[in-house]
Amino acid sequence: MSHPARVAIATLVVVGALAAGVLLFTQARAANETAENQPTVVTIYVSAGSGKGVAEDANKAHAKYVASGYAFADMEPYTENGDLQGAWITYVKQ
Repeated sequence: MSHPARVAIATLVVVGALAAGVLLFTQARAANETAENQPTVVTIYVSAGSGKGVAEDANKAHAKYVASGYAFADMEPYTENGDLQGAWITYVKQ
């Protein structure tokens, strides 16, 4: 292979590597920016077995999270054999 052909191939390899690096950097930067824009989500479990019941413990947790800048998002009861065992409560940072 002649010297000019080797130089041309080496140039193409270097340009291709640089283009791939720029593309990967751009995608990583976009993914990082997307992750930074996502809200902080917290899901807690309130057990019915605490002796106080789900309602009282959920109210205390709600007051704590709202005071910390979170907003209520969802609550799903957890039952076994038709008996309430607790609840999963989700909050989103505002």
